[in-house]
Amino acid sequence: MNNLSNNEPLALVVAESRSIRRKMEVELERYGMDIDFAETAADALKDITREDIYDIIFLDVILADIDGFTVCKEIRKHNLYKKTPIIMLIGKNSKMEEIKGKMAGGNESLTKPIREKDVKDVLKQYLKL
Repeated sequence: MNNLSNNEPLALVVAESRSIRRKMEVELERYGMDIDFAETAADALKDITREDIYDIIFLDVILADIDGFTVCKEIRKHNLYKKTPIIMLIGKNSKMEEIKGKMAGGNESLTKPIREKDVKDVLKQYLKL
């Protein structure tokens, strides 16, 4: 893992919604992950310049300042994050958001409301947890 401070995988969850952040916290802590949270796109873009490197990023497409698709494109511009898994959090049954997420550089999409099984599957696939 890339996290310099300890051996636990480090996730960034970018979501304006407190309920989404809380749900992701519960799900990721099940797997012993360290988690940082950003409520805005600006905070997320600032967080990716820190010393610790995120092993996985969960990015809601709905943010107040900049949409998640644009944020994903910006994250992908950073050399350290060209291959980091970015999981887009999309609206229920939104094929268009899923396609836009892939086009923006997202690896995968999870449909809100987030389900435990979906988080588990993503972590197994991308982090081998």
